[in-house]
Amino acid sequence: MRARNFGKFAITLFLCGLTSVAWGFNKNVHREISEKAVQLYRYLYPQDTVLTDELAKRFIEGSVEEDAITLNVQRLFNWHFYDPGKRLGRTWWGAYRSNTHRFNNLAKDFVTLNSSNVQECYKLAGRLVHHIQDMSSPPHTVPVYHTTKDQFDKLVPGEIARISFSSNQLDNVLQRKGALTITGLNKLLTNAAERTIASINSQVMENGRIVADNWTNFWRKYELVGEKCGEIPKPEFGCYGKMTYWDQKDGFSKSVFEQYHNERIISAISDSLQILILLRENHN
Repeated sequence: MRARNFGKFAITLFLCGLTSVAWGFNKNVHREISEKAVQLYRYLYPQDTVLTDELAKRFIEGSVEEDAITLNVQRLFNWHFYDPGKRLGRTWWGAYRSNTHRFNNLAKDFVTLNSSNVQECYKLAGRLVHHIQDMSSPPHTVPVYHTTKDQFDKLVPGEIARISFSSNQLDNVLQRKGALTITGLNKLLTNAAERTIASINSQVMENGRIVADNWTNFWRKYELVGEKCGEIPKPEFGCYGKMTYWDQKDGFSKSVFEQYHNERIISAISDSLQILILLRENHN
């Protein structure tokens, strides 16, 4: 009887986790963001001998596998939402509702292994960069609770490979400061999230014309929860506004959505590239 009850309890916990997992960019998007970062790294350092094909593979795999649901079920117990105020806490069954706990544990493991096991170090760097990439996704940064894919997260496979970087954009990445310490990694995560929050609060422009004051009709932070929400928000989370991303109305054309989407993807690629550059400095 005890074994049967325990089995039911275990199944309940698993189903709770499975239905509550907070997905950000899908695996293919994470893969393409990381692949693009590797491509740009090789462009910047054509004679580089640090980032071997094997290490690049490890980095990319890590960024994809952080979302995998495996037998150790860590993904079910670690959601990927930004929570600087530590408001989200944990679920009744023990899952961490933000990325803070998981990211710090990965950072500690990474710092420990940084010099002793280079292959595992790049794998962990990929897992860390997965969370940093998620911080370019508005619903994960606001955050707005969601289990199924947010419309913002939907991309056509191969689209990221076509995104081009200007020399100024690459120079901006090269000029960034950072450190692969626990504090430094957390700062990279925070910087990525705060850039996204700033973008949500910025004016929406098209051809020099103001389309809207900001993007809060799509994603509304916790402090803005109220009658302008499109649905009842989950406690302690922000909410979706009454407009849906890619819905072309109220002055929002396809090109406006595409421009904003590309800006956020470029931000995620830039952050990933920065990690690779910092790894190069550590292992050169």
